[in-house]
Amino acid sequence: AVVSTQSTGKPMGYGLKAGSLRLKMKLLPVLTLSTYASNLFPFNVQVVFGGLFGADTNRQLNLSSVQFVHKICESAEDKIIKTIGGMLKQGLLKSVQSAATSDLKMTGRVYLGLCKLSTRCPDLFSSDVYLLSLLLNMLEQEDRELIADLKEGLFLMTDAYKAVLGTEHEQMLEE
Repeated sequence: AVVSTQSTGKPMGYGLKAGSLRLKMKLLPVLTLSTYASNLFPFNVQVVFGGLFGADTNRQLNLSSVQFVHKICESAEDKIIKTIGGMLKQGLLKSVQSAATSDLKMTGRVYLGLCKLSTRCPDLFSSDVYLLSLLLNMLEQEDRELIADLKEGLFLMTDAYKAVLGTEHEQMLEE
């Protein structure tokens, strides 16, 4: 989707300040339902990063932002997801590193978002074994919901890591 510009040549919305926390918490679930919103680059990235790392954020807004990432991974056009995939990956990895010890539900959702992103942008993940090792290490957690998210995520990532395994390893796995 192309964002129209004003007569000044700057993108629409340039220089606008973010709304209040209450407004963000009311709007983000609505945006999560919208395929159109998931295709509005660069606003979709602003929404995600504002919800995850903004000055006035909370746990619910963080979870809603991750849900919006899930929506972007599911319904964004290929051109959009290829453009923002690297940014989303880095943002989610940063988010999971800060939430890993405090909030297991958030951690599971972020990992699941990364795994959904790997289905749309496998080239970002095929040479990066770090995320795979993180997921496998997290399987030792005791929280059932986290383990369920991790298992689903690992299943989603199989296509991204097939290139790493190569045909020789695939034959070994089949035997």
